[in-house]
Amino acid sequence: MDFFRPAWSSASGSSGATPWPTMADNPALGPTREHQLRAQRMADAAVRISEAQRRLQTLCSDALRDASLSFIATLESFGPLTNGANTQSTERLGLDALLRLYNSWIECAEEAYARTAHSESFCTAMADFVNSNSQWRVEFRSAWEHWSHMLDLPTRSELNSLARLLKSTEEQLRAKRPIRTQRNEPAGPAKRPRKS
Repeated sequence: MDFFRPAWSSASGSSGATPWPTMADNPALGPTREHQLRAQRMADAAVRISEAQRRLQTLCSDALRDASLSFIATLESFGPLTNGANTQSTERLGLDALLRLYNSWIECAEEAYARTAHSESFCTAMADFVNSNSQWRVEFRSAWEHWSHMLDLPTRSELNSLARLLKSTEEQLRAKRPIRTQRNEPAGPAKRPRKS
C-alpha cells in the first residue's frame, strides 16, 4: 500500500526518518499566493484521494479473504471431487464438478462483496474518494483556466459557452425553417434532360 503513497506525503526512506514537509505546511506568500493556495488545496485533495483509495483497497482485500475462507468451508460439502486415483489429471474433475466449484466460488465472492459494499466503512471511504476527486478536479480546472488566460488560449468555460451558443443558434434556425412535405413541395429543383 505504500506504493500508492504520493511523494509529498511519503517518508524520506528509513522508518524513523521524519516525513518530507507537505505543500500545505509551507505558508503562501508573495505575488503568487493565490496559486500557492490553489496548489495546496490540490495537494491536500490528492492526499485524501490516496488515503481513501488505500482504505478501499484494504476493504476489498478483506472481502476477498472472507470469500476465500467461505469457499474453503464449502469445499467440505462437495465430497470427493476425483473419479479415482488412477485416472489422468485431465479426467480427475468432471465438468459438473468444475461447474459446481466455479458457481460456489462466485456465490461466496458475491456474498462477501455485498457485505463489504453495504458496510458503513466502505460507504465512507467511497464518499471520501469521490468528494476528494471532485475537489481536485475543481482546483485543477481553476488553475487551468488561469494559465489558459495567461497563455492566450481558449478556456474550457469559453469553449462550453461557445458550444451552447452554437446549439441555440442551430435550434433557432431549425425553428424558423419551413417544414417540407412530400406532397406539396419537391425535394429539389427538377433537372433538365441533357442533349446528346
